[in-house]
Amino acid sequence: PLQGQIERSDLFCVCSPTIAIYFYYDHMTVPSYSSIEIRPITNGEISLLRHFLYLAIYIPEGVTAPSENIVDAPELSGYIDSFGEMNGDICFVAEAGGVVVGAVWSRIFDGYGHLDNKTPVLAISLDKDYRGMGIGTQLLFRMIEELAVRGYERVSLSVKSYVFVDPADLGNLFQILVTLLV
Repeated sequence: PLQGQIERSDLFCVCSPTIAIYFYYDHMTVPSYSSIEIRPITNGEISLLRHFLYLAIYIPEGVTAPSENIVDAPELSGYIDSFGEMNGDICFVAEAGGVVVGAVWSRIFDGYGHLDNKTPVLAISLDKDYRGMGIGTQLLFRMIEELAVRGYERVSLSVKSYVFVDPADLGNLFQILVTLLV
């Protein structure tokens, strides 16, 4: 696993037998696994997905955040309703100091980013205090590895085009491109 400080490079690639993940970075710090544990979610933690789904909603600066009940809307609730009961539901969490601080999960359903009934839709978010430290990257890597092991050839992640930040403004990880190889 990646740990410690990574100096600037034009392209960094992590490959497994069936996946290549390419991303550009500038002085990205990847926390060590001794301080952050990436692990499967437990049944007792599934209720946390409601919180992490809310955190995954893009709220532009200056806009009043909606109530957390927005995750009950039909277009969002499919990400979490009865999670763990559908074939293909997969979730990993990031734990720091005994507290779950982030999650990545996938399921096959007709949500944002739905391509077909063979392609999982991905959701990922972190508590605000844990962003920009490489934890999301670790979660993403772990999920992509698991999807490949289970035989998935691709995964869908829906993002708003206006969410992208100019790479010059980020300072950490600034572009992720995921390609699943057949």
